[in-house]
Amino acid sequence: MDTLRYSPDLFTDREEEIDFALRAVEEWAAGEYPRGKAIRFTGPKGSGKSWLLCEIGRRLREKYRSAIVIRHLILGEDRPCEEPFHLPPSRLKKGYWNADTRDILVYLAEPLDLSVPLPATVEECSNFLVGQYRKSGRRLVLLVDGVDELPLDFALNYLEKYVLQPLLEQAGALVVLGGRLPKSGEAWVSLVLRGAEERFLPPFTSPQAEDQLERLGVSSPVSPAEIVQRGGGYPQINRDLAGSLAAGKSWGEALQDTANGVLRDFPQEIQQNFGDLCVLAGFDLDGLE
Repeated sequence: MDTLRYSPDLFTDREEEIDFALRAVEEWAAGEYPRGKAIRFTGPKGSGKSWLLCEIGRRLREKYRSAIVIRHLILGEDRPCEEPFHLPPSRLKKGYWNADTRDILVYLAEPLDLSVPLPATVEECSNFLVGQYRKSGRRLVLLVDGVDELPLDFALNYLEKYVLQPLLEQAGALVVLGGRLPKSGEAWVSLVLRGAEERFLPPFTSPQAEDQLERLGVSSPVSPAEIVQRGGGYPQINRDLAGSLAAGKSWGEALQDTANGVLRDFPQEIQQNFGDLCVLAGFDLDGLE
């Protein structure tokens, strides 16, 4: 199935995580001279990280209007929001990373309505942008989705060096990260990023899955409890399994289609490795003794 485009009417059952993010922003914004702060949401593919960051951004815009600048970077392949800056890994060709980074900085400069163009080099552009945010007094919340899907060299030597670290440490920004791997932030140089408070997105319970599928308008021939039991409960899996079953497919076909959808963005050799591991997981090694 195609990636579900974000709609606030379809968002469900992440209120605890949303409240955590809103409290973090409220505490940060309450300071007369806010210090840089980072928080991070992690979970496997399909756990709803992109959806969550879109909803956090929507609620922050509702609450703070123009008082706080909200900018959103989507760095993974999925694009559930229309408005943010989208930089898929497939576009990141080595040798052009300076230009990609400058594009991000230009996007972040848009709310400042600058009367002069940004400098040409990425380092000068970064320094200029930080200075303009400090001079304007505008406070920036930056939502960054898909950080684990970037080449590590780009993440550390471009995204962090020229965007995240300067904005956090010099302009006092708040950064909300979304990624798949818990504790993967240990590679960051910035102590603020390394110390980001982390929340892992758990799978949905049966009542949550039922609520999700009702909002999506998916009428499955089996109960949400059975979908959660067989699929693990994460939102994308719930949606894809229920949709396949509603289309008349068998459990075997639905599970295969869902697995293919989850692995679609991975290289072919990795997909094969996952398949081999799934086969091995089905053997009862104790029974072979």
